[in-house]
Amino acid sequence: MKKFLLSLTSLLSLLLVSCTETLIVDQSSPATLATKADNSNQSVEPISFISLVASDSWQKAESFLEKSYLCELPEGVLMDMTTESLLETCINHPLANLFYTYDDHLLFIDVLVKYNNVFQAFLSRNDATDVALQLYDRINVIPMAKEGVWDDKGYSTSILSQNLVELVIGSGYLTDILSEKHKSTLASIAEKWIKKKLEAPDIYSYASLESSFLLYELASREDTLLTQSVAKEVYSSLYDKYVQPMTKVSLLGTTTVYTLFGQPVQGLYFSELNNSEINERIDEVYTFDPNADIVSGPTATYNCHSYAWNICDGGETCWINPYVNNSGENVSKYWTHDYYGSTTMASLADKLVYFYGAYPAHSAIYYSSGVWESKWGDGPIVRHSLSNVPYVYNATVYYKQTVHTVSLDVPATEIVGVPILCSPDWFVNVDHTSCVWHITDQHENETGYTQNPSGLTNTITFTQTGAFQIACDVYWYSTLVGHAEEEVIITY
Repeated sequence: MKKFLLSLTSLLSLLLVSCTETLIVDQSSPATLATKADNSNQSVEPISFISLVASDSWQKAESFLEKSYLCELPEGVLMDMTTESLLETCINHPLANLFYTYDDHLLFIDVLVKYNNVFQAFLSRNDATDVALQLYDRINVIPMAKEGVWDDKGYSTSILSQNLVELVIGSGYLTDILSEKHKSTLASIAEKWIKKKLEAPDIYSYASLESSFLLYELASREDTLLTQSVAKEVYSSLYDKYVQPMTKVSLLGTTTVYTLFGQPVQGLYFSELNNSEINERIDEVYTFDPNADIVSGPTATYNCHSYAWNICDGGETCWINPYVNNSGENVSKYWTHDYYGSTTMASLADKLVYFYGAYPAHSAIYYSSGVWESKWGDGPIVRHSLSNVPYVYNATVYYKQTVHTVSLDVPATEIVGVPILCSPDWFVNVDHTSCVWHITDQHENETGYTQNPSGLTNTITFTQTGAFQIACDVYWYSTLVGHAEEEVIITY
């Protein structure tokens, strides 16, 4: 494989400077497509979904999965399509470009593959890698392009669709992309596109460079087989490799923000989107939901988790990922031993988290009855119903300011005259907290002891035998945030 011309240093320097006829899916069932295909002696051309998106059934669909189901194509149609037509149909898919709404773009590719038979059909083809590389090499970017089309310049498509092709290539589903046959080609094309993107800052910000960096890094590895785990490992390292060396002056780097109870959370700085990227993201939201209530336009400076948990509570503008380098807990600190706790009642909730398995895929805040407000990745802030979001989730958890049940480190039995030191476990590390203590004997009398409260600790000495209930209420400023109670038996 030829030596890469671009070094990491030169990439960072450049980045700092730049900071056919189609078969139409109609409102009828997909069976219509099968009839048209069976009556043809030619392979089915790429599918357009434009009329589907304009249909009543699309507007009535309330979730990503419902809309994805509407895009399913009959197996006969998929079988009759060439691999090239399948790939173009994937690019035309009305949900495919919503990858930008996810913090983890490769997770979105997993979702597409799992819930879309068009992507499954393409990836099952033996020549899928060859076809993907050929198209990737000949892409001609036309901002705001509705669908891809071949012309004398190559395959013209939008910025987001180009990123989608790169993500599919680097997702780990095309396992032979790092083989001897393909690796040098991948390296050459990725390098070409990085140079082109860096030379066109009016079209591409870091948000559009990231997928090219992914392919560039994959092509530089010694692996000959690409797996999803390798792809995710490389993807999670991109920020540290390409952004972390930058300075905050260019809005690139890391910061630390804090939960209300003072737990440190990692925040990231990203350079801003340009107008082309902003307009494409707005267009994709209206494709997903033609009646979308957009509150504020796209920005790469913060995401859903930061908006819901940090910015809305007065925090600094930054991006907050669910995990630190896909391993250490990050956003979950806001609802773990902190100001917010879970509730089963949506009507009482302040915030909401959509979980994909154990992964916190999306966060939203309460707006009004049945309406939530959230930021869609580096896209806009949207007001929406519970299910009308571009996320696949298996659970929703509601959160509100809550009184946490905590424990006191109190021995089960003790003897008269021996001091007992009590404190409400993890609250001792929370600033601006205080305790109100309640100690009663078996007759509910506040007698038979002396106490010396100090901060969140209390030294209690019992002067008589019996069963005593020790309880404390924890206040953060003037808000009740915790309660603890334990029983101790006092003997001679």
